[in-house]
Amino acid sequence: ISPKPPIVIGDGLSIHSVRGNDMNSQSSSGAGFHLSKRQIEVFAAGLYHLSACDGITEEETAIIHDFLVDAGAPGLTEALAGMVFDPVNAYEVLETSWLRRLFLRAALLVIQSDGRVSSEEQETIDWMASAFGIEGGYAALVDELQGASL
Repeated sequence: ISPKPPIVIGDGLSIHSVRGNDMNSQSSSGAGFHLSKRQIEVFAAGLYHLSACDGITEEETAIIHDFLVDAGAPGLTEALAGMVFDPVNAYEVLETSWLRRLFLRAALLVIQSDGRVSSEEQETIDWMASAFGIEGGYAALVDELQGASL
């Protein structure tokens, strides 16, 4: 099996995996995609906000940190607790429904990393999905991810 092409993020750094979860992706043309600095910030703020809603775990922190390092923005790790996640801004910055879904899928993987998903995490991801115009929230995302790959 030949490896998939890497996702290209930020300044052209490649991401191969995030803590064992296969995060490789490609478009139908086989090309990677790019996240802007602002998109990286939105991902980081949103993932942290979701993880912290019930008390952030070491596993969640590690995944977010790994994402930031791989995305070329390790300096954001120290700023996470002070970042604000605004779903209206996130909707605008994550310009496509594909990017919004990718964020929600990543969020689901982060909150599942500690082996349990709290009711607070479920409610927060429901709220995020609703703000992005995606129906079904947590339950729909779980169903979608079963058998799907990022």
